[in-house]
Amino acid sequence: MKQHRLFQKRSPKFIWLIVLALLSLALWLDDQYFHSLYRVRIKSWRWFNGLESSLNKPITYLKEWRYIWKTGLELNTSARELKEQQMYLEAQSARLAAVYQEYNQLNQLLNLTTDRTLKRRWTAARLNAIPRANFKDRFIIDKGSRKLITEGAMVITSRGVVGKIEQVSANSSVVLPLVSQDSIIPIKILRTGRKGFCAGSGYNKLELIDVPASADVKPGDQLISSDIGGGWIAGFLVGTVKTVSHDQDKLFLRIEVQPAVDILELNTVLVL
Repeated sequence: MKQHRLFQKRSPKFIWLIVLALLSLALWLDDQYFHSLYRVRIKSWRWFNGLESSLNKPITYLKEWRYIWKTGLELNTSARELKEQQMYLEAQSARLAAVYQEYNQLNQLLNLTTDRTLKRRWTAARLNAIPRANFKDRFIIDKGSRKLITEGAMVITSRGVVGKIEQVSANSSVVLPLVSQDSIIPIKILRTGRKGFCAGSGYNKLELIDVPASADVKPGDQLISSDIGGGWIAGFLVGTVKTVSHDQDKLFLRIEVQPAVDILELNTVLVL
């Protein structure tokens, strides 16, 4: 029977096998009885451990960097979501503030309509078309003849007089505001009881007209509506005297009146 080359005598591989076996036996005997290689093993272990740590550092740094990068992405995503939520909450807050303001206006109008001095039918209406800044145009409300609104009806808010109904259709009406150049309203000065007329100037102001130079009118005087000539209900605030001066002939006074109601801020009105 032919032997394997590994076990043939004088074969290099056979010789190496014998050497390795003897070396293993010597190492085992040293480990069991003499411990002469203990220090060598400890130093070798320390060296290999240090080498392993050095090789692992780049991997550790890479893992840490990946974790930091991933965490940064998550934080950026969270920050973006929080910012979007903040924007939504701010929008909701502004909406609720507007609703609350409208509620206060409606509540003031309700308190006004429960006043014992106001013993007549009234209709609440909202603006369909907002007045333009030149104050020359009429504006439209969302109630008409189906709600028993008629031409010439007075339009007010809790702050005072807005104007008068000029045209009526089935579901809407056109309002002529006090500040229009085509508007005029009878008034009474609260402080003195003097009566007169206020005309629109086409801007956000009124003018008290045909007042003689000897009349007692001062800045700060409040003007209320009067029932002179009919068509207007007395007692509602029209405006406050802003400036008083003489005309060129010094026969009449030029009196500028600040309206009680800014039509650019209107939302809901009452039609009487």
